[in-house]
Amino acid sequence: MTRSSKFNSILAIVGIMAMYLTVCDFAVLTPAMDTLMKAFPNETRDTIMLASTATALLQVPSAFLVQPLCSKFGYKPVGIFGLLFAIVGGSFPFLLPELTVYWPIILSRALLGIGMGVFTPLGGAVIIQLFEGKQRARLLGIGQVFWYIGGFVYSILAGYLCAIQWNFTFLAYFFGLIPLILIIFCLPNIKVEKDVIDQLENKPAVKEKVKASTWGYVAIILGTMTFGLAGIFMSSIIIDVRGMGGPEVAGLAGNGLQVGGIILGLVFGFLVAAFKSRSFVLFGICGAAGMLIMAFVDNIIVWTLGLTLQGFAHVGFVTSAQTAAGYTAPKSRVAFVNAMCMGSLNLGTFFTPYWLNAGDALVMPLNIPGVGPAAPLVATAVVYLVFAVFAIFFPFKALKASLEDKKTGEVG
Repeated sequence: MTRSSKFNSILAIVGIMAMYLTVCDFAVLTPAMDTLMKAFPNETRDTIMLASTATALLQVPSAFLVQPLCSKFGYKPVGIFGLLFAIVGGSFPFLLPELTVYWPIILSRALLGIGMGVFTPLGGAVIIQLFEGKQRARLLGIGQVFWYIGGFVYSILAGYLCAIQWNFTFLAYFFGLIPLILIIFCLPNIKVEKDVIDQLENKPAVKEKVKASTWGYVAIILGTMTFGLAGIFMSSIIIDVRGMGGPEVAGLAGNGLQVGGIILGLVFGFLVAAFKSRSFVLFGICGAAGMLIMAFVDNIIVWTLGLTLQGFAHVGFVTSAQTAAGYTAPKSRVAFVNAMCMGSLNLGTFFTPYWLNAGDALVMPLNIPGVGPAAPLVATAVVYLVFAVFAIFFPFKALKASLEDKKTGEVG
């Protein structure tokens, strides 16, 4: 840890992991999609899913505010403000049980997106600034574990709450008050400029250029979110159509994604050390297998195992790309690059419904027996396999370097 003389590292890690607990906000609506479609029968599937895409769309411009806000106020005050804004914005549809129009829900999710756009990048940015080498890779992996533990809680809460009435779903956002308390008491407050000055040994701060390879890793995150969320977006619909259960079952089964992410987070450092630049090949194969299982089975246990496998791949792609992006970024642009990584997570979520429509258009004309509403999952499996083949031949040098004690920005 670069600041062990200033901060209690254990408390800092507690505060950082508390931030990760709250960023899996998409999990709240996942088990409720089918419930919302029934509560608002005059709305199309695309309109219902706009509740998720509105959040993602607003998170992207909000992410650009992260570095200037943190430079002026520090990570801790910005994180507290962002999380409070998100909790209030995300939960207010609970107060509207007699709602007959859908736009207030979209507005709520847009407000949630603004708060989460500011808040989401902070955990990774603090890790990248305070830690180096293998410790940084381990903590980014552990961060993904807490990310999906939070998603696990959100999904279970939302699944049971939406079974009471559709508006109860939004009470799940109050779970964020628990991590908020931990952030207030444990997270150290650091500002971007001071970190940069310390790490540049008092040399004049220069706005360094972000490398093309860094943007390449950001693009991998964007693609992972655009294609990889097809399964979780369609989970409650597929489970209902195939008679595997209702919203409570969808909430529990949807946690397969979180379980896969948790498993990946626990073994991430060891796995990347073993596979190095070929890690993306492994994740591509696992992702394709998971999508194909979900596309064709009608047994809820096997279906959940498929989602778990896909979650393992999904988080593997995101964590590997974020780690590599952090190592290829100049030290003075780490907060910006991490914000772009998080922005890509959100922008990909915005594109997912359009990919679902494209997947339908590509696969449905093939008349594949038994695929039904899972057609986009078949298309996604093909995308995963194509990238796995590409990764066999393309060297991702920063993945290997991320576990070595090289300074940020040295690897292209």
